[in-house]
Amino acid sequence: MDKQSFASSVRSETDDDGHGQRKFIVPAPGMVVIRAEGRATGAHASEMTTRLDETFGLIHLFVDFSGLHSYESATRTRATDWCSKNRSRLASVHILSSPGIVAMGVATTTMALSMMGSVSYTHLTLPTKRIV
Repeated sequence: MDKQSFASSVRSETDDDGHGQRKFIVPAPGMVVIRAEGRATGAHASEMTTRLDETFGLIHLFVDFSGLHSYESATRTRATDWCSKNRSRLASVHILSSPGIVAMGVATTTMALSMMGSVSYTHLTLPTKRIV
């Protein structure tokens, strides 16, 4: 890949609608980082999956939900549907979350998707107390 193609594939976008903030970052071709804080809605998930559709090639997806405190069920459904339909485009999926309802939703989703096979899913939950 030449420098111009590499530079045109790297991008970063941030949205904040009062419910929460979302960042979509493509630091290098084939690598996508999504960071969400606050509350996630079904519309937010649709925005993120549309951006994923615009990303070419095989994707290593890194998702930081450590600042997300709640979500609508449509968020989980849309994300799960997209991952299921696009398994052949996902090289790996790595998700970080805080303990609580978001971590439970992520665990359920990654378990269901892992049963479908072919994609490596990693889910890490931050500890509830700081380890010194």
